[in-house]
Amino acid sequence: MTGPTSRPDPFGQAPPTAGIYRRIARFMAEFKRGLGVGAALSVVTSLAFALLPWPVRYVIDGVLLSNHLDLGPFGHLDTATTAGKLRASLLLGGAYLAIQLIGAITASASFYAFARTADDIADEGSASADERLRDLAAFRA
Repeated sequence: MTGPTSRPDPFGQAPPTAGIYRRIARFMAEFKRGLGVGAALSVVTSLAFALLPWPVRYVIDGVLLSNHLDLGPFGHLDTATTAGKLRASLLLGGAYLAIQLIGAITASASFYAFARTADDIADEGSASADERLRDLAAFRA
């Protein structure tokens, strides 16, 4: 009984897998800047979306449930009056909107950086046609 992994290769030879990660790393080294920018923007996007509950917490705890809003290192606001509650709500709504915009813009920029790098990879970077053929022959060997 043979399983799906024990089928013989129809061409009679195994694919060249020795040192494949080193070859991939050498090939990708030319594109490390674009990949790094995309990864860094992805981290900023993740941080921005992780911060989104922060203003909502202060709206609920400090504006709706209490008469005093303590923002820690940013000071405190008096929310005893309706005007104070509106002011604090507008301030925190602006913070929420700013965090949301930062997250959306960096997500778009990250996607663009990865797409641009993928396009560069598809075009083989700055290599000439002869260099591409030589690298392809070395990759197959």
